[in-house]
Amino acid sequence: MSATAIRPLRSNNVKSGFAVGLASRGVRFLTNLILARAIILQFGPGKWGILALCWAVGDLVFIADLAIHELSLYESAASTSRKGAQRSLDQALLLCILPAGLGTLALLACAVAAAQGIVFRADYAGPTLALLFLSAAAAYPILIVNKVYIGTLQGFGWIRELNLWALCTLLLDFGVVVAGLKAGFGVVAIQWTRAGLAPIGLLLLLWTVRRLGLPVARPRTPDRALLRPMLHYAVNYNFNRGLGTAAASTSAPIAQFFVPAAALGAFGAADQWASKLRKFTDVAWESIYHRLVHSLRADASEDEREAGRLQFLAVSLGINLLLVPAGVALILAGPWLFRAWLDAKNAALPLTLLPGLVAAWTLNATCSPLTWVLLAMNRFSLSARIHVITVTVSIPLTVALTKIRGISGAVEAMVISSLLLAFLLSVSACRLTRTSWWRWFRGNSIPYAVAVAVLLWSRSSDSLGTRALAMSLSIAASVAIGLKARSFRLLGEILRRERA
Repeated sequence: MSATAIRPLRSNNVKSGFAVGLASRGVRFLTNLILARAIILQFGPGKWGILALCWAVGDLVFIADLAIHELSLYESAASTSRKGAQRSLDQALLLCILPAGLGTLALLACAVAAAQGIVFRADYAGPTLALLFLSAAAAYPILIVNKVYIGTLQGFGWIRELNLWALCTLLLDFGVVVAGLKAGFGVVAIQWTRAGLAPIGLLLLLWTVRRLGLPVARPRTPDRALLRPMLHYAVNYNFNRGLGTAAASTSAPIAQFFVPAAALGAFGAADQWASKLRKFTDVAWESIYHRLVHSLRADASEDEREAGRLQFLAVSLGINLLLVPAGVALILAGPWLFRAWLDAKNAALPLTLLPGLVAAWTLNATCSPLTWVLLAMNRFSLSARIHVITVTVSIPLTVALTKIRGISGAVEAMVISSLLLAFLLSVSACRLTRTSWWRWFRGNSIPYAVAVAVLLWSRSSDSLGTRALAMSLSIAASVAIGLKARSFRLLGEILRRERA
């Protein structure tokens, strides 16, 4: 079957998918803010620290998901026939057995360790942490299976429909959290109730894929000819992506050895706001990664490669122009925001950690499109070497700084590691796309330079006028750079030609 036969299955509705994706992230953000506020004010920051530790360990387990989402995306995006896509997606569903089984066992082992006080300090260990790990283990296999169908939607370009599904499931989650808090549920009961929504999310996802007439992955007997290259791709991608998030994901599990639960709770409270800067790039990835895979593939024409290079430059710059001023605004509004969200007592320590976490996550977001380029071009070994270097520096640095400076040291280690990663990735991505590194650095560093300048200047006065002017200067600098950026104009022309 020719490539034209599968084209009706594909969608290029990037703008609406992007908007719905932002809405779904907003609902998730609001849900966790409400939950964090209730737990911190009712039970103290220590209880929130326990939940934050559970989530951080869960993130580490999710790193080893065999990149099922990305594998399904790649097979859908690269397929030239419906039959070929169906066969590949069936095998991707079969591969789910491995990460689902191992991840569930890992979370069950964590539950036993928490109940017995093994690995986890006394401040964290106990029935609460053990039951939280059990709730995560109950939902984990379903969440892994979800990734096949999420990758199918994304690979065929149905971003709007994917994010509508995400928005519906997150609205259900929001309702469960609000209802649970009103009913007087504790943190364990709420997390178990949220885990119970996983089957509903899977059913909604299957209905969406079927309604669009896309290939629906079904259990099949193993096809070794297909599984071997798919497994090779999945392991390589998983290794690279896992190392990319390991530096940030290990901060809380390492810090729990040296700081009390209340300090980790303060870290988690500040991180609820700061990490959302990084989450924004997930929306951009959903909208652009399948396009990079197509434009930067090995047999792409020169025109397609040029389109991929412009997409890389535009998205890379766009992320910084949006997120750096957003980070400045968050830091400057933090004193009022956190005292309104929590109270003066519980807001004190999170406010001291907020600037460092904002810097770390914004830098991490800067790294995202750089990594996408390397992975879209199948340069897995290069990406792996870069991330191995970063993680090798990050873990001992986190241990050393946390021992010396407490929870603030963990944040400082995140910033240093993110800087190192951004430098190494940018050099490699620019070389592969034949882009001047100086050009990339010049455009992407100006928002950071302006941010540092206005934040230092704003420290001279705590007045509302000074902070508002500092925010305005950061936003104005980003707008000016965006209006001048050649990559934005050229990318707009490419997208208009594709829709024509």
